[in-house]
Amino acid sequence: MSLLRSRSYGGQGGVRSQVTGVRSQVKGVAHALCCVALALPTALAASAGERMVLDGVAAHVNEHVITVGEVAELVEPVNRQLRNTYKGEELEEKMRQAFDDALESVVARYLILDAYVDQDGQIPEWAVDRRIAEIIETTCKGDRSVLMARLARDRMTFEELRTRIREGIVIAAMRSEMIAKNVNVSPKAVYEAYLENSERYMRAEKLKLRMIMLELPGDAAVADRVRAQARDTVKRLRAGSDFGVTAKNMSKGAKAADGGDWGWIDPAETLRAELAKVASGLEPTDVSGPIEIGDELYILKVEGRRAAAPAPFGEVQPEIARDLRQKEFERLFRAWIDRLKGGAYIKVFAQPGSQG
Repeated sequence: MSLLRSRSYGGQGGVRSQVTGVRSQVKGVAHALCCVALALPTALAASAGERMVLDGVAAHVNEHVITVGEVAELVEPVNRQLRNTYKGEELEEKMRQAFDDALESVVARYLILDAYVDQDGQIPEWAVDRRIAEIIETTCKGDRSVLMARLARDRMTFEELRTRIREGIVIAAMRSEMIAKNVNVSPKAVYEAYLENSERYMRAEKLKLRMIMLELPGDAAVADRVRAQARDTVKRLRAGSDFGVTAKNMSKGAKAADGGDWGWIDPAETLRAELAKVASGLEPTDVSGPIEIGDELYILKVEGRRAAAPAPFGEVQPEIARDLRQKEFERLFRAWIDRLKGGAYIKVFAQPGSQG
């Protein structure tokens, strides 16, 4: 199912006739993964029964033929998620878009591999051997026979595995050479992004919190005595008893030795929902009543509040710079792929279920 029309990108008078090295070995569903070597353990974990193989040609890229089955197998994990979220025509549209996106990734992968061959690139075999050794060590507990069993289950030969790893190394090397080293983000751009998106970098309100936790035993009579003790404790704390000293003497919580001091926290991130709701409603110096959750009782005291405010620039500068570098990388990548398309022969076929 695809909305892609049958189309061509001209270049160099059509299909090139000679292919050498890694280009001639390109095959399989992993063509769309730009760093397939890094994702290989996950690919090996998929059972053959989950694979979707369909007849038909989705596209030609130079001398390569991309089958519908290749793209369908690649996009099936995405489709499973879409089926859990959408239905009817909306689901069909989302699945068509997912197919188109996956096909574009496969096309880009072939273009990059071909560009590598055109540069007479060579991947040393020791690099492939090292990556296989890493896979065996990290995902097969150091046992090569486990890897071989997975390959047999997934109907993949060892040489096909080596090819996928080699392709992944090629893609990573080309992306680094052609894109990554050209990504530059100036300090001025980072600061301007901070000013323009200050609401994105807001930090939540924080509370300085102390807490006492008491355990409720299974014996009902003893549990009632603990509840009475908690109510009495709240009265004493509200009358001026030192919360820290009281927590050290009676709390069973993780911070008891520190006087129940949790420091400055975002209650929504740190506390259980029931406790966060109570804590957020307390003013500085307020002490809560006993809060019973399961077999535990809690007493909270808020000692201070910090209002929500934009994070200091220095705190979020690395995050902003990382986001801007990623956006610039994606822009340069798209431009690079467009240039590669200009020198290639590409024909994409409309699939059953496409419109127009």
